[in-house]
Amino acid sequence: TAPRTFRSSVRVIRTLTLRSTRAVGRIGELGLLDHYHLMPDEPLVRWETIRREQLGVAINLIFGLASAALGFCGAILTADHAEFGGCATCSYLFATGAFFVTILLSIAATITRLLDFRLTARKLRLQGRGEKGAVIDRLEKVTSCLGRCTWRLFYCQLGGFLVGVIVLLFALWHIFHQ
Repeated sequence: TAPRTFRSSVRVIRTLTLRSTRAVGRIGELGLLDHYHLMPDEPLVRWETIRREQLGVAINLIFGLASAALGFCGAILTADHAEFGGCATCSYLFATGAFFVTILLSIAATITRLLDFRLTARKLRLQGRGEKGAVIDRLEKVTSCLGRCTWRLFYCQLGGFLVGVIVLLFALWHIFHQ
């Protein structure tokens, strides 16, 4: 009976979703969206939410990969058949540094993102209370700056990780090819 109950629940949810979507469409056609405070751009809000979630996932993924690569670089030091010297040592140290910088950029991106969320919530609370003026404008400017900073840190993080991978591959070829 559990699968049948699940199927009937899914059917009920689909029906209610379809009916509510039709109702919102009718309300929008009648020009009553402002009266009921419904958002006509719900798909935009949904995709903005998905974009924010994916940014967090990407930052965390690169952080994890950079941490693993830094651990791998540390493990190479203990390999018996690894021969360092010259270009191999320089590229190995550069790749290790790139992974370390990537980890720092990941932490910085996460912090700016959290500050952005915190200040945006504060701004929305103040707007909900009906406040206007310099405080709201200042919070708007700061959150906008933090959002741009988060994206720039993410791109730098991604670039640093890719540079680290390329240089590490070059270093590994020199270390183990000789």
